[in-house]
Amino acid sequence: MASVAIDATLGASFDTISLNTAPQFVGTVGAAALVAGMLVYLGSDGLVHPCDATSANAPLAGIVAVRSGIGNPCTVFGIGAKCHYAASGTFTYGAKYFLDVTSNAGGLSTVATTGDAVGVVRAISDTDIQVIRMA
Repeated sequence: MASVAIDATLGASFDTISLNTAPQFVGTVGAAALVAGMLVYLGSDGLVHPCDATSANAPLAGIVAVRSGIGNPCTVFGIGAKCHYAASGTFTYGAKYFLDVTSNAGGLSTVATTGDAVGVVRAISDTDIQVIRMA
């Protein structure tokens, strides 16, 4: 299994047109959320948390565009949201990527995981992704 790293040089950045058209909601952060982090809404505490590949914590709610600390509000963007995520050459155009394991919660993996056998984003270039499914 290979975790996909966010571009260390440029960081993650979002396509603002896609953010204007993607479904969105405002949630309260239950665990620190990094830019381009995949988040889940947990009904048990009413907060959003980084997703991981466990079946209990894998129903993707969306992706966050701004780093948010615990207890702060954040906007979570759904299907259609696009962002620059990784360094050049990381992604294969058209390939699907999956929610990552607990040690990289909120991140992506190149292979299917326990809680995400289908994929939640697809590569739209060798550096950029688009949310395609809410797990």
